[in-house]
Amino acid sequence: MKNRFLWIFPVLLLMLSACTGGSDYTVQVQSDLDNKIEVLKGGEPLSGAFALAEELQNELSGRTNKYNLTSDEIESLKFLYAYMPVNDMAENSFEYFVNIVRYAHKTKDMPWGESVSDDLFRHFVLPPRVNNETLDNAREIFYNELYPRVKDLSMYDAVIEINHWCREKIVYTPTDGRTTPPAQTALRAYGRCGEESTVAVAALRSMGIPARQVYVPRWAHTNSNHAWVEVWVDGTWYYLGACEPEPLLDRGWFTASASRAMLVNTYAYGPVVPSEDTQIKGEIISQSDLFTEISSTATYAPVKKAVVKVVDTGSKPVEGAAVSFNIINGNSLSPMVERITDEKGIAYLTTGLGTFIIEVYFKDANGNEFYKAEELRVPDTDELVVVLDGDQRKGNGKDKFAIADYRVTPPAETRFPKALSEEMQKEHDAKCAEDDSIRLAHTATFKFNSEEKASAFSKSMVDKGMSSKFEKDLTNLMMQTLSGGENVENFLLSVDGSNLNLAVQLLKVIRVKDIQEITTAGFQDYLNGVLKLGSVYDADNPMFVQTVLNPRFSNELPVAFKEKLWNELVACGMSEPGANVQTLDAINKALDKVVIVDDSRFNPRNFYMTPASIAEFGMADSRNYVVYARALFNTAGIPARMNNQTQEIQYLSVGKWEIFPLKISKPLPASQSEANAVLRISDPEGKAAGRRYLLQKWQGDSYGFAGGFGMGRGTQRQGDSDVSVMNVEPGYYRILTSIRAADGSMLARTMTFTVEPNTTTDITVEWYPVEKDELVVIGSMDAEWRYSDKDSNPSDEVTSILNTVGRNFFVLAFIEPTKEPSQHFIRELTSKDDDIAIPILIMFNDKEKTDFFFKQNYGLNDKINYGFDSQNVVLKGLERSLATTDLQARLPVVVVADSFGNIYYQSVGYNIGVPETISKLNLPIHK
Repeated sequence: MKNRFLWIFPVLLLMLSACTGGSDYTVQVQSDLDNKIEVLKGGEPLSGAFALAEELQNELSGRTNKYNLTSDEIESLKFLYAYMPVNDMAENSFEYFVNIVRYAHKTKDMPWGESVSDDLFRHFVLPPRVNNETLDNAREIFYNELYPRVKDLSMYDAVIEINHWCREKIVYTPTDGRTTPPAQTALRAYGRCGEESTVAVAALRSMGIPARQVYVPRWAHTNSNHAWVEVWVDGTWYYLGACEPEPLLDRGWFTASASRAMLVNTYAYGPVVPSEDTQIKGEIISQSDLFTEISSTATYAPVKKAVVKVVDTGSKPVEGAAVSFNIINGNSLSPMVERITDEKGIAYLTTGLGTFIIEVYFKDANGNEFYKAEELRVPDTDELVVVLDGDQRKGNGKDKFAIADYRVTPPAETRFPKALSEEMQKEHDAKCAEDDSIRLAHTATFKFNSEEKASAFSKSMVDKGMSSKFEKDLTNLMMQTLSGGENVENFLLSVDGSNLNLAVQLLKVIRVKDIQEITTAGFQDYLNGVLKLGSVYDADNPMFVQTVLNPRFSNELPVAFKEKLWNELVACGMSEPGANVQTLDAINKALDKVVIVDDSRFNPRNFYMTPASIAEFGMADSRNYVVYARALFNTAGIPARMNNQTQEIQYLSVGKWEIFPLKISKPLPASQSEANAVLRISDPEGKAAGRRYLLQKWQGDSYGFAGGFGMGRGTQRQGDSDVSVMNVEPGYYRILTSIRAADGSMLARTMTFTVEPNTTTDITVEWYPVEKDELVVIGSMDAEWRYSDKDSNPSDEVTSILNTVGRNFFVLAFIEPTKEPSQHFIRELTSKDDDIAIPILIMFNDKEKTDFFFKQNYGLNDKINYGFDSQNVVLKGLERSLATTDLQARLPVVVVADSFGNIYYQSVGYNIGVPETISKLNLPIHK
């Protein structure tokens, strides 16, 4: 288990007590900054790190004053640099942070500026970083846009107005895990909740209003997670949904869900003491050299101190044991907090009133290892005593595997959104409609916002020399470019006709969100980097496409790096690309020029760096050092991949994978250094029910991902069977199966076993037994799929399923009204629609079939909602969700789901009694 959540020892408490302002605080910041500067000076003399160290010493000490800094600005810059992660130092100039500080100090002239304490300003106004986004100039852009709108408002009204401005900019849309910079998210006009809340916090801070992003890292009652915003107004902390304005603060759709949370957390720069004096609300969860993690759980849910006491077989307390507080979410065991027991054997967490699976790991002075997992029902248990009497990782000895069952129960709902008057709701709806019209006017300016425009451009590329086989691909891609359309257009126009096919292949391997953000010069850098490789690049080898053509390695910002790294490699001795001795030696020399800094000290939250910034700065944490290594191999035209367990690079040479150890590599013991065992896993029950299991391997201090049926590299199906076969390394393994019940509980079973070297291990997956009448999750969909309302035209604004059905269970029926199976379903629904107590949404393929349906007289309940799949996403999405094909020929498709996308019932094709079955489902309907 990763011991990143430690007890806060008295020395740390003493240090924190000095952080409420005054000379003691100033001394602490100066000391932390001096320590950081010393590390930066350890870089190469010509590196960006060394140059920054000198600039900080000169500008912040007053030796030079290039920027005419005031004493207040110097103190703010000292604070930012003292607690700044390495990626921000590498990717942004000192001048950038001078500008950040000056715009932050400008907000002190706002009407509420004097009411914001130094502590609140320092931690929740000054920092430009919100989460894991790359920094940009949003502070300046947002200030200039928002100042005229809010300068004459009260602080409370300003917050509401800023959130409406956010809705004008952004609508929720699921997307990948890289958080785009806030100004870019606003330009693109959509984002997931983490991006929406990043924009909202950045906007609020730009007006001098203390704000922070809060997260439920994992919901206890459903899969996934959620982020929103907390804001300080006139002495009180409130919450709000990001880019989801309400006429009142402390109101949001997630109010009821948050009351079921086990943990709600946020991060602040530097050391913090939550107290009445600092006006910083919450409880410290963890403290690193750069950030303080704070719990806001008690704001949203009833809480209790969950206490775990670890003892040995003689009831003696065990000090130094790692205790992980886990919930099950998304078919994985997710640690909420990991702590170390004190001298009394105690570890605790203040948490919501649900159930944890507690894992305890301890290694004694003699090297003996102990492991145990137990269930902790927080409402019913004041202190869970865990007796370390063995090692569950080894199974139960004789049978080599052990089974444990858990029913992980989430907290109950205890809070609900505040009610609005009819007049207030009407006024609010009108304001939101105005927000939407402004956003739609912006998206209407996107260059390729229609299939007609995109198709015309694709045809012009065919005329220029692109193969016609890419015409449809390029059309679809151009329609997704949104605000980045002109960059992609200019890039392709700049490419010689003979290279257009490769250019389009490059675009196809880049993530959609990246395509919307990469500049024309960035695309050109990526393409030219591949063209330089000549015949070394094997276009017919999928491995070259995945690892050389694709410029992405992790979640770093997609910016140009190939020309810079090519020059670096040439300077280090590369004469020609490819897996030759000279090039491998050049990669080694380039890597040796990078100083590896301590992760916990310089990047405790694992932020990403770009390869170009690492090359220039000459310093990186170990995680980003790996990114840089892979980028060097990519630039040299050598397919490479990472062994996540050993931190070794494996590169392709003459059709064989060779090992390239890094300075941070940790090779496994000889007995475990190769995948010399076979694991055969049979899962007939899971396959029949459409479920997935998770396979995990013990990785030194915790279980980590190793694969699963339909998940992970190395997993194979034997034809259409339920068997998964893989070559694995010897060690301790665990299979986790979980089933989500309709009340939010997880029915989980773990199978723990040992895989010995040079053996074949056969495992049949076992699932928690489900009662016959218990409703459980059988699949997932996206409640944010967009469609057109029945009265709209195909070109009109679309809405989401969630927006229509609200936060509850619902029925989605996709039908073909001209065909008998769908007609049968409709006739049955006519007599049962009043008995179905949840919203119903009936959907058709297009406007024509919708109009046909309404020419009939079925006498259905007038509360039913109708629409058509104008963007062709719902039916395709249902095919993915139900793991089937050609649903169009098998309509109707009927599912019962909830607003989080969990599917509890499905019917495909002609079936009798579907509406009656739905009316009798045992749903815990929210009243």
